[in-house]
Amino acid sequence: GDQLVTWDAYDGLHSALHATMSGGLSGMALIHSDIGGYTMINKRSFGINITYTRSCELLFRWAEMCAFTDAIFRTHPGSAPGPEEAQALSSNIS
Repeated sequence: GDQLVTWDAYDGLHSALHATMSGGLSGMALIHSDIGGYTMINKRSFGINITYTRSCELLFRWAEMCAFTDAIFRTHPGSAPGPEEAQALSSNIS
């Protein structure tokens, strides 16, 4: 699925690692995840701010994991790309 742009074990980088390992142990040879995650959220609902934006650190660590585990190495621009979110080919990555 489309993981959140988080380190979260329920729907982020951690869950992508678990899915990759589970798929491999189940005999699936071609596995990949969207490097950096996909779902970005920036909403205010019921007086609560809900924000998930991709950081450079998350993008780099996800790419490192996928370099060794994925059959297809591809980044994803995300569901709501903006100037403050880290993108693979953006000039603001350091």
